[in-house]
Amino acid sequence: MHNPLIFKALASVCASLILSSCLGAEGDSSAGPYAPIPDIEVLCNSLVPGCDPSQSGRNIFVGLLKGNDLLDCRDDLLHHSLFPPLARHFDASAETMATVSGRGPGLYGVFYSWEGSLQQSISSLERGVYQLCAFIDSNNNGLYDLGEPYAEGQIEIGRDLMPSITNWTHF
Repeated sequence: MHNPLIFKALASVCASLILSSCLGAEGDSSAGPYAPIPDIEVLCNSLVPGCDPSQSGRNIFVGLLKGNDLLDCRDDLLHHSLFPPLARHFDASAETMATVSGRGPGLYGVFYSWEGSLQQSISSLERGVYQLCAFIDSNNNGLYDLGEPYAEGQIEIGRDLMPSITNWTHF
């Protein structure tokens, strides 16, 4: 006959080992090398040319590239537009549709669905600092063209919870 106490003790030890291997040595599941990509909010004030409510329905693109060196976002977007798709030039990228902002005059959007450089669906990246490069595709051709609003900055994967893109430029 099987002893139920031995079975319960063995089950408890196995569960404990499985749980500790999932959580890591510190008991913290966030200690791994990868972290979820946060949703990124877009706010573009209507004072920036190309961010007025008439641009609602246009696509907004964002790309993330790991590293501490600031990109020259506009020049990189122009260069990469010669070799589409843009997504393959970034560690992660996303697109969303611009809507009229309920937070004041301008455009609004949220990036929440990401793809990798091979255009595969992804939800996490290696922890660290990433350069952010975004633009509003005013003519909806899928490429950055001179005159379209763009923004650049940095986010830290594993630290920033919901960063916002607010520093738009127009050239």
